[in-house]
Amino acid sequence: MRLATKNRPVTQLPPQEKLPSLEILPVSRETLNRLNTKTTRQRLAKAAAKTVGKKKLRVRKQRYRSDCSGTVRAIYAKAGIPLGGEASFHGENDVRILYRYIQQHGALHQSTPAQGDLVFFHATYDRSGNGRFDDPLTHVGIVEKILKDNTIVLVHRINKCIVRSRMNLQTPRLRRDPKTGRRLNHVLRRDSREGESATTGQLFACFGRVKN
Repeated sequence: MRLATKNRPVTQLPPQEKLPSLEILPVSRETLNRLNTKTTRQRLAKAAAKTVGKKKLRVRKQRYRSDCSGTVRAIYAKAGIPLGGEASFHGENDVRILYRYIQQHGALHQSTPAQGDLVFFHATYDRSGNGRFDDPLTHVGIVEKILKDNTIVLVHRINKCIVRSRMNLQTPRLRRDPKTGRRLNHVLRRDSREGESATTGQLFACFGRVKN
């Protein structure tokens, strides 16, 4: 399923919150399909669904960090696909490490999401502590499914619990459909002194698909 996002900028933040661009090289649907099979994607989605509502994850006696990246690592491990990667500098966050791992062992893309894809986000909080939302790659989740209206259901950890959220890249600023009231985008960043709230669609960076 190809979403109408091919020519959209990597960052969907207001101009005053413009973030550094990420280089997303073009990738064909055929290439993405070769990275993992439909069965693998379904296995990842099923593993993700089973974590919803949980606070701690353990896979084969290994305990994973109770944060967003630890959650996706645990889900992938449960599906039999361990995610690697090493920090390139002191203090680098694990979301960046996962992003670079996908660059090296898969493909980053923005318009052809599938079950099991990682979903990267920008500026979900003020990681640098500089009083602005200008930090790239601060959050990650997993695509569980894609609805008929192209709304993406993702699984990720927010605060102390793993939850489902929705994201619609065709209408990134709309939280609900004005006609039906159906949820389109969940709020991912709350109002704070650093800035206004923003939705999953507004903070979206890219998808990532890894080889298995």
